[in-house]
Amino acid sequence: MDIRRPAAVAALLLGFTPPPAGAQIRPVPVVSVVGEGSVDVIQDIAIVSAGVTSQGKTAREASDLNGRLMEPVIAALRVGGIRQDDIQTARVSVTPQHQGSAGRIGSFQATNQVTVKVRDVTKVSDVIDRLLGAGSTLSGAELLVGDPSAAMDQARTLAIADAKRKAEIYAKAIGAQLGRPMSVSEEAQSPRFLRSATPAMTGSTTPLTPGEETLRVSVTVTYELQY
Repeated sequence: MDIRRPAAVAALLLGFTPPPAGAQIRPVPVVSVVGEGSVDVIQDIAIVSAGVTSQGKTAREASDLNGRLMEPVIAALRVGGIRQDDIQTARVSVTPQHQGSAGRIGSFQATNQVTVKVRDVTKVSDVIDRLLGAGSTLSGAELLVGDPSAAMDQARTLAIADAKRKAEIYAKAIGAQLGRPMSVSEEAQSPRFLRSATPAMTGSTTPLTPGEETLRVSVTVTYELQY
């Protein structure tokens, strides 16, 4: 895993923390800085969206047909090694189809959309081929980072170290020593969906290539200054 620490602009604030109301306490000199840390991670999970659509004279007829059309789609995914709990219904709808200027209901349309989590990104093309071969239409595919928590923790450690380094520079420049941290606040960027694509609706699909994404954390730390 490639860990990078981009250059950041420190926000310097020299001041004093206010004492509690009525308390006779000398103000504490402080310095506040912004530290940044970033970690590069590889996309390791794909989410594929697909579905089937059917028409019927009645809502029940359209819905029943839709269920029959979805059965081979689910079966194809299971044969391809997709776990049942990685196949999730995203949307089910039955809508009337109006005809003529009078708006008379002529038929009903049923739609069933599912999302498929592919835990091995090298199998995305195979999954797409199976979906198309089973008669479903493809809405799209997205690559993402399955569990960014470990990488975010590394970025946090880097951000704190970056903040302390900057605070020590400022403290030394004004003839003080860096004391204990008084407060820490965080602003993190942890995107879920990192890249998307809609392969052609043909028997030959273009494979999705995992890329590298950067997760960033920015922290504001206030340190006590000692003279």
